[in-house]
Amino acid sequence: MPSAPTMTTGLAEAPAPRLCQGWMISAALGLEARFVHPVGAQRRTPKGTLLPGTYPDTRWRHVRRYETTGQWVKDRIAELVEYLEPHRAYLAKLRDSGGRACVILAFLGDGYFGDTIPRSLLERLAELGLDLGIECFTDRQNEYPVGSPDE
Repeated sequence: MPSAPTMTTGLAEAPAPRLCQGWMISAALGLEARFVHPVGAQRRTPKGTLLPGTYPDTRWRHVRRYETTGQWVKDRIAELVEYLEPHRAYLAKLRDSGGRACVILAFLGDGYFGDTIPRSLLERLAELGLDLGIECFTDRQNEYPVGSPDE
C-alpha cells in the first residue's frame, strides 16, 4: 500500500514574540496549528518528554494529510499556495521581523512519490517568500501531537 504524503506549512524562527504567538499565526492565516512551540517554553519531544532548555524562537506548524494511490503531489502544493496567496502581507511581515516560512512536503512510509514542480508554481512560492522543504521517511512516523505547550 502506498504511503500518504503529508503536506505541512511551517512558520519558524520568528524572534518577535508579539508577532509570532501561536494563536496570532493561526488567526492571521486562518489555519489550525498541529503544534506550537512558543519562544521561551520548555523543550519537549513529540511524545511530551521534557528536554533541557527552552525554545529560542516560536515554531508553528499546520498539517494537511493526503492519502493517495498515485505518485503526483504538485496539485496539493498548488492548492496550499493558492490558499496562502491572500495572506502575502502577513507572510512578508513575518519575514521582515526576521522570521521565515516554509512549505514542507513530507513523504511518510515506504511508497514511491515523484513529480515535477513547475517553474510557475515555484515562482508563486518565491513571490510569497516561502521556502520549499522536502522530508522523506523510510519508516512510517507517528503524527505530531495535537495541541501545544501554550494551550
